Amino acid sequence: MKIVFMEADTLGKDVDLSEFDKLGEVVKYPASKPAENAKRIEDADIIIVNKIPVNEELLKEAKNVKLVCVTAT
Repeated sequence: MKIVFMEADTLGKDVDLSEFDKLGEVVKYPASKPAENAKRIEDADIIIVNKIPVNEELLKEAKNVKLVCVTAT
């Protein structure tokens, strides 16, 4: 399983994300620009976002995505 954090820096430096490593491959991008988003999630099973809008256009080529998590409050 591949888990992609699209904006890991927005979670804060005091958040321990190491538990996710037990679930599979974890990729943490500090931040993402709109032009990078589709490429970064193309083979992800789970994507974790904060402020990035997740819509049909973004998910069109991300055939493996099964779960989208939003960390915003």
